[in-house]
Amino acid sequence: MKLFQILILSVITLSLIGCSSVKYTTDFDPTQDFGKYKTYRFANPSEVDPDDYLTQYPLIKKRVLAAIKEDFEAKGFQLTEEGDPDFVVLLTAGSKERMQVTTTGGYGYGGWYGGYRGYGGYGYGGSTYVSYYEEGSLVIDIIDWQEKELSFRGVATGTLSKSEKTPEESQADIDELVTNILSKFPPGQGNQE
Repeated sequence: MKLFQILILSVITLSLIGCSSVKYTTDFDPTQDFGKYKTYRFANPSEVDPDDYLTQYPLIKKRVLAAIKEDFEAKGFQLTEEGDPDFVVLLTAGSKERMQVTTTGGYGYGGWYGGYRGYGGYGYGGSTYVSYYEEGSLVIDIIDWQEKELSFRGVATGTLSKSEKTPEESQADIDELVTNILSKFPPGQGNQE
C-alpha cells in the first residue's frame, strides 16, 4: 500500500494535469448571490478529512493552495485570517482504480430470420482485452460561510500516469488545472455556459 501512495504522490500533481483527457465539471447553487463574495479562507485542518491525499502530501497541497490564491486574487477576492469570511474553500483529492474493456471485432455471416436481421451462421475472431488504470480527481468546494452550505463545486478528473517533474513544472501544471476548475467561478459573471 505504501508503494501505491508513493506512486500517487508522484502523479497527484495530477498528471491528469498536462493531459488533454482531463474532464472538468462544475455545479452551483443558482439561488446563491455570488456577488456578495469578497473574502475567503481555506478550510481548517479540523474541517478536512485526515485521509485525503492532499492532507497526506503537504507539498502538493501547498501548490494547489498557491494556485487558488493566485486565481482568487486576480478575481478580486481577499484571503482573510480573522473574522468570518464570505466563503470557505475545501479541497479534496483522491484516486480509484478503473477497468477498461476493449473488444476487437471479428467477422461473420448474418442471416435473415423471419424478417429480422440476425447474427447467425458463421463467425470468426474477435478478442476482449481488460486493462486497469488509476483515475484521479481534484475537487474544489466553495462553502457559503454564513449559510454553511455548498454553493459551488469544481472537479477535474483524469487518468493518472507516472510523471517525473520538477517542483516548478508541477506548480505550472497545478496552476493550469486550478484555473480550469475555477474558470466558471463565480457563476453569473460571464462564466456560465
